[in-house]
Amino acid sequence: MDNTGNITNIANSVNITYSTAHSVSYTYDAETKLYKRFQNRVPHVTTDNVQLTAKNIIVQFANETPLTGEYIQITTVGTGTGYYITNGKYIEITWKKDSRAARTQYFDKDGNEIKINDGVTYVQITPKGQKVTFE
Repeated sequence: MDNTGNITNIANSVNITYSTAHSVSYTYDAETKLYKRFQNRVPHVTTDNVQLTAKNIIVQFANETPLTGEYIQITTVGTGTGYYITNGKYIEITWKKDSRAARTQYFDKDGNEIKINDGVTYVQITPKGQKVTFE
């Protein structure tokens, strides 16, 4: 973020790799000012074949604990880091959630709660250590 509060990091595309078998990505459409969603490089569409879009994306890194079999438990109570992505740009954030019933709060690097733009927001809760790339 620059001195006037403008987000300066480019995020025209965002890729979140969960495993070798699963990734989620978004491509920014400057005309509509929305991110188009993809799963494993294929457009993520509704049953009516309409591609899913979002105004905002929050990547929230969280602790994971292995469970029986292939399952994991993701801990969303506590604190962590992440990214807030909107309008083709991103900032690094921290998050805090005091209890399961509490609202998750998101903060910029200066500790100010961020104002999320109006519109559809996807929260990608991602295990710590997963790769997120921006272009």
